Amino acid sequence: MEKREELLNAPMGKLFIKMAIPGMIGMLVIGVYNLVDGIFVGQFVVDYGCGPARFIKDSSLKVGKNRKVFAIDIHPLAVKKVNEKIQKFNLDNVEAMLIDEYKTSIKDASIDVVYALDMFHMIKKPVEFLSELYMILKLNGTVILEYGHQSRTSTKEKIKKFGLFKILKETKSNVRCRKY
Repeated sequence: MEKREELLNAPMGKLFIKMAIPGMIGMLVIGVYNLVDGIFVGQFVVDYGCGPARFIKDSSLKVGKNRKVFAIDIHPLAVKKVNEKIQKFNLDNVEAMLIDEYKTSIKDASIDVVYALDMFHMIKKPVEFLSELYMILKLNGTVILEYGHQSRTSTKEKIKKFGLFKILKETKSNVRCRKY
């Protein structure tokens, strides 16, 4: 009966903080892990704009010891964080890479999956960025772009303007494309 009374009598703000926010955080986490779940054993993967390396450990475990995850960012602190996680969790199949602008040193046509989470909205030159992804992806490779702080429409327009990726699937948070 105590819970029922709280629901009836507690201020809405308190109820929102106690009940809704944890649910929203849970949905966000599940959505992001569904992105990582698109990675399969035996693939070469790029976490482009890896930031604080939230998904590096999961991606590393998912691809397996005989494949590699490249964690790429333009910020030295992000790369430092990746290197700390590589050491802490003994992630021998992860390579941190600091880049300038969009160009990586990854061999052309060598990557199966690129995921770029919460960063596409910050890209000033989307054609150059997508060109680099196109170059490093294998034929039929997959790109997962999270909308971030831009609309789905804006994300799709940038992809369509580039013209060399086919949009396969759209979700509430991201779009999956294939190189063809």
